[in-house]
Amino acid sequence: MIARLSPLCNDNLIGRALVPVCIAAGSDLFHHFDLDTARLEEIVNNGVSKTQEVELDDLKLIAKAGIEQTCAKLRLSMTPGPVNERPANMEDPLRGGLRGYLYSKYVDNEPSTDAATE
Repeated sequence: MIARLSPLCNDNLIGRALVPVCIAAGSDLFHHFDLDTARLEEIVNNGVSKTQEVELDDLKLIAKAGIEQTCAKLRLSMTPGPVNERPANMEDPLRGGLRGYLYSKYVDNEPSTDAATE
């Protein structure tokens, strides 16, 4: 998990560049660091230009997906009964359609940072 979060220590990675980090860390990011949407926005969008900014609604989606996954895992761990009767693999919402949406919007279509295009 530390390797997945190491880009957060790089001051050159901000805004859109942090979307893959949020997706790769998934619910662990919200579980271990107790993040909410406001804190996630501060981490991702602090000091970025409009072209590098991640929209607040998309940060809300990332936070909601991560927090819900964390809650589901917690509820499942408190479910009585043998561990082998519980679902072994819960799908992380940041791995499916939401991941595709975020990558297509922020990663695959990186805006040009060339001053001539601004």
